[in-house]
Amino acid sequence: MSDILGLTLELKEIKKTNQIMKETIQDLKNEISRNELQYKENLNKEINKQKFEYEEKIEELKGLITNLMSEKKQLNEKISLIALEYEKKENNYKKKINELIEYHKTDNEKSKDAWFQAEKIRRKKWEDSKIKEIKELTIKNLEPELDKILQDHKKELINQEQKLKDNFRTQKEKLIAEYEDKIENLKKKIR
Repeated sequence: MSDILGLTLELKEIKKTNQIMKETIQDLKNEISRNELQYKENLNKEINKQKFEYEEKIEELKGLITNLMSEKKQLNEKISLIALEYEKKENNYKKKINELIEYHKTDNEKSKDAWFQAEKIRRKKWEDSKIKEIKELTIKNLEPELDKILQDHKKELINQEQKLKDNFRTQKEKLIAEYEDKIENLKKKIR
């Protein structure tokens, strides 16, 4: 009888221990679920924050590119105006030259030729200098700035991605270590 009573007590003790273990396991499952949800929420918040920051940067760059394109358009308009002005002046010069040639044709043929050659050289120099100035303004002002902006943006994107990956890896390793410690503690309690 005492054996039956002892076995009954032992059975009750085992059932009680079993119940405690089930509750502890359920508590751990609930905690893991909560931690997973929290981790996912934090991850989503971080991703949304990064996305928002990237979108802001992209909008800034779009604005900058729009401004640069507008400046380029203005420069092209200035080039067109200079070209028109040049054409008008060239026409005026040609007209004046023709008038002077006709006027001095009989009196001073040598003087006319010398003046015509000097005017041609001066006009060619003026044209070359204006073309060179326009090219330098257009090329030097736009290309390096665009290259620098694109390189900076690429570097920033790479850095942000690496930081995000490192952060995720660190959080994952922490969670794994915590769960392993809890499982080890449960095993010790069960023994």
